[in-house]
Amino acid sequence: MNELIKYAKGMNARKEVIKWIEKRITILYNQTEAEHVIDYLINNPKKLERATYEQMKKQSETWIQKIK
Repeated sequence: MNELIKYAKGMNARKEVIKWIEKRITILYNQTEAEHVIDYLINNPKKLERATYEQMKKQSETWIQKIK
């Protein structure tokens, strides 16, 4: 978890994204996958109060396909 927080802060993530990471990414995760989700959240601001990890993972996968 701390590695993801450091990654997000290094990418200048806003406080809402940091709080979302702390709240939503509480289980074991794939580092690369989680970083893609964080990249998506940084580049596509969303209201995150109710957003689940799975929802953001799916949206980040769509986003990655669009930018390739």
